[in-house]
Amino acid sequence: MPSRPPSRRVLTLRTERLQLRPVTLADAPLLWPHVADPVMTRWLSWDPHRDEATTRAFLRQVEEQHAAGRGVLWAIFEEGAFRGLVGIEGIRRGFLGVHMDQAELGYWLGRPFHGRGLMTEAAGAAVRAAFDVLGLHKVRVRAMAPNAASLRVIRKLGFRRVGTLRSEVLRRGRWLDVELFERLADDGAADRREVSPGSVRGGRRASAPRRRPRPSRTAASRRATRR
Repeated sequence: MPSRPPSRRVLTLRTERLQLRPVTLADAPLLWPHVADPVMTRWLSWDPHRDEATTRAFLRQVEEQHAAGRGVLWAIFEEGAFRGLVGIEGIRRGFLGVHMDQAELGYWLGRPFHGRGLMTEAAGAAVRAAFDVLGLHKVRVRAMAPNAASLRVIRKLGFRRVGTLRSEVLRRGRWLDVELFERLADDGAADRREVSPGSVRGGRRASAPRRRPRPSRTAASRRATRR
């Protein structure tokens, strides 16, 4: 359980195609105009930004949360070009007499970069950092039921479905169900040791090859051997 937020250097992550680093206020021009896209934000919990001032205000809040140890938001880069954001947000270390060490995964990718597996790669790195660097025990993630692309990413990352929060949010005039998932630090621990950075793999661990049982000797063969 870290006593203070890890340094930016420790939180800089690399995968096969991507580099992730904590965002700063200076990144506002990179987020714009993606954060103003009404299609990209349709199934997200926030509305399109009206101007860069809105984006800067958002980034100031992010920096405050990071300094307080309540979350980390990474900017995603591919060959030096900005692609989107992924974050471990709302970190809760405990409540009264219980430890919790849990947070929620959130993300978005600019529309021109969809369909290439970039978010699966980036979010996989963020989840590994949540467990291995931030010392969390559990990460939750939720998606509005119509957000099929996000649900595919969540399943590829090995999250387990908890259930459906029925009619949970009112979004653009419609009450929508929300699908809730979670993953524990112990889930897929072997994969985090064995998988190279940037690849996310699910499934069972390969089992050791089975030994063939020796053929049993019949009573007749045992008598023949003793003669």
